[in-house]
Amino acid sequence: MIVDYFLIRRGNVYLDELFSRSSSGRYFYFHGFNLRAFAAFVIGFLLPLPGFVASFGYDISAAASHMYALGWVLSFLMGCLSYYVICLIWKVPGNEPKLPFESRAADAETLDLEGLSVVGSTFEKHPAVAHSKEAHSDSQLA
Repeated sequence: MIVDYFLIRRGNVYLDELFSRSSSGRYFYFHGFNLRAFAAFVIGFLLPLPGFVASFGYDISAAASHMYALGWVLSFLMGCLSYYVICLIWKVPGNEPKLPFESRAADAETLDLEGLSVVGSTFEKHPAVAHSKEAHSDSQLA
């Protein structure tokens, strides 16, 4: 996720497409499964695996034991590098690499959620929802 956000998509998130189930959406994956990320995970997981096996008493080379000692650092770095290379080879659909870093952040400043208008870090009641709630409470009083 770090490589995808900072290097591949350059911080440009399309909020309206995050929750879309359309197969042509930017964040649609094969049956909801990101194959690029899974391949990067497997590559990062496999490097220290022989050293992990050696920790149970099996005789394995010293190099494998050293890779196991590096553990999560080696896995993290190799997973990041492999995800980046995989995304360079098999392009991410809908990605616009020419956009500057977080240039779409201004578009995300205003988000309308269930009657609350979120503008920056303040919340305001949406006029249509506030009016309908007042009408509903007036009808209950009568």
